[in-house]
Amino acid sequence: MTLKSTSSCPHNTQVNLGQSHAVDFVNTCENLSIDDLRIKLSANISSLENSIKSTALEDLKTYVRIVYKGFYTKSERAQALKYFYMGYHIRKQEELLQKAESTHLQATINSIASTKHFSRIMAFLYENGCSQQKTIVDALSINKSNLTKKMHSLVSCGLVSKTGGLKYVFYELTPRGYLYCKQNNISNNS
Repeated sequence: MTLKSTSSCPHNTQVNLGQSHAVDFVNTCENLSIDDLRIKLSANISSLENSIKSTALEDLKTYVRIVYKGFYTKSERAQALKYFYMGYHIRKQEELLQKAESTHLQATINSIASTKHFSRIMAFLYENGCSQQKTIVDALSINKSNLTKKMHSLVSCGLVSKTGGLKYVFYELTPRGYLYCKQNNISNNS
């Protein structure tokens, strides 16, 4: 069975992570000896590790998904040892994807951390716990619309959780937010 590519990814990086490359990779692996397969899979993991910082996260996700589906489809056949190695490769790819997502999240947090009022908001929530939006606005003398935008960013990167409805909104640090404050010595006293 030969896997077919539906389209090509427009991003070109040092490692081609387009859909056609993923399909070609899966099809090539099917015809290799076990020793050659181990070498090919190891080389592919090394290439992916080197391209994490220079590749768009969505391209990496697409590549991993296609290789996973291709290997899964082919693993329903015989040659168990060969597909054991393919399964190991899939697990390694998933680990790399998690590493890339973590790197992307950390970059997002770092960019948010450099913005105005970030430290004051995080320190306030660290010291006071769950707080209503109005309380934060009054305590920090921040414009409500600015606070709303800032809090949306903090919620999206997982440092703060939001509860409540339209009239009353409450914010609280998540465990990741508390850990960030502790690691970076963020408090009202600093």
